[in-house]
Amino acid sequence: MAQDPAAAPSPVPIITQLGVAAVGKGIFWMLNSGHEWVHRRSETVEFHDRKTVTRTVTVEFTLPDVIPTLRLASGPVRLVPVTLMDKHNLVHFELRDECGSAVPVLTAEENTVVGTAALVAAAADALSCAPQDVPEELRLQLRGIAGGTRQQRLACLAQREHWDARLERAQAFSLMVDRLAASFPVLVLLRAEPGDRRILRFCYDEIVNIHELEPDVEALRQRWIGPKAAELAVKVGAFVGWTATAVEFSTPSAVDTQSFHFEVKAPDGADITQASLAVGRRSSSRAYRHDWAPGGTPRVHLHVSRAASGSSGAARVWLRASRRGWLATACFSAIVTAMVLLLGYLWLQSAGPTIHPSPADAAAILVALPGVFATMLARPSEHAMAATLLLGVRALLILDALAAFAAAALLVSGLPDGLVIRLWGGLAIAAGWLAAMVLLSMVFPRLRTKAPTIETAASSSSRR
Repeated sequence: MAQDPAAAPSPVPIITQLGVAAVGKGIFWMLNSGHEWVHRRSETVEFHDRKTVTRTVTVEFTLPDVIPTLRLASGPVRLVPVTLMDKHNLVHFELRDECGSAVPVLTAEENTVVGTAALVAAAADALSCAPQDVPEELRLQLRGIAGGTRQQRLACLAQREHWDARLERAQAFSLMVDRLAASFPVLVLLRAEPGDRRILRFCYDEIVNIHELEPDVEALRQRWIGPKAAELAVKVGAFVGWTATAVEFSTPSAVDTQSFHFEVKAPDGADITQASLAVGRRSSSRAYRHDWAPGGTPRVHLHVSRAASGSSGAARVWLRASRRGWLATACFSAIVTAMVLLLGYLWLQSAGPTIHPSPADAAAILVALPGVFATMLARPSEHAMAATLLLGVRALLILDALAAFAAAALLVSGLPDGLVIRLWGGLAIAAGWLAAMVLLSMVFPRLRTKAPTIETAASSSSRR
């Protein structure tokens, strides 16, 4: 085993220490054996706007004996891979310990050196050779996988078919290559001793992945109507709020712990209809760990434990616009508008030649209607996600307002009475259809109260 950097007589540059074999071996073991030293990971998600969420993660762990040690001018520190994260730019990232103090995090360049050292250590173990004897060409490819751009990672991964067959047969090595190609470890420096139990907390902003499809839409598409008609129906249904909007969160670190907890807070003005968490290997539904939570509460909590090594995970939360407040008022307004136009149509039919009001009354109606509907549509303090969920209902209300405005305008248009009555009747029918669509947005989607089967959830996640 290589000499422990902490035993060096004087500090050397940290970038040099990070590349030694002992560091690579230790990090490889810690990334591959999270169950052995990480007790609990807890994630809390809060919606910031319609595209961004803030994820807060708490990690509780005990430092293992094999933890790499670095020697700095201020004294020895331990190198800890806190979590794995999907490869993307971190926004508003902040990491602190249990006392609220900031914790140093390695840079991207330093991270690449450590990731490469871990992959080289894994390759040396698979090839039964010393790390320094790993071929230089393979080292360069492993470095590209650990820290290259997306194009570089794909190019290096394409060379796997030319690697030594022993590398592909080594499951631990293959899994580590796949994980570091898609994710990067968050590496921190801690002043602690092996056996110490610590808690770290970090948060960052992330762009969410929004899906419009409900889980049973595929069956509807295949069995009931044609593909294009079904696709159009789903898009219309999602736009007007008849189907829940699914938001997906990747959870790459759910496998590196004894217990993983995932909690989501519903944005203001929205309800959670259901939530699910699936962690497992894509090739086997039996290896899945799955949890499901019904909707109807401001927060949902999901939990899995001891997921199989090499698994991938994702959580999904289905949202709908809240039935309280604006949506209920909008539904009432649409129904009232439809009823007024219907009663107006009946009155016009019975009024005969006296259907035209005075110009002053007509002008008052024309001026008042836009103000009433502008008040209905404006919500300056609304959460951006809730506004997105209500976008289709707002469009229906705008059409409803135009129908009411056009009906009022007919009274002063000077058109023949028979034509006015027919046009008013058409507007009343249109307002009725619009009111029915808004009413459906109040009824659907419903809160899910029955959990899906594990097999269904696993197969749905594997398709992703």
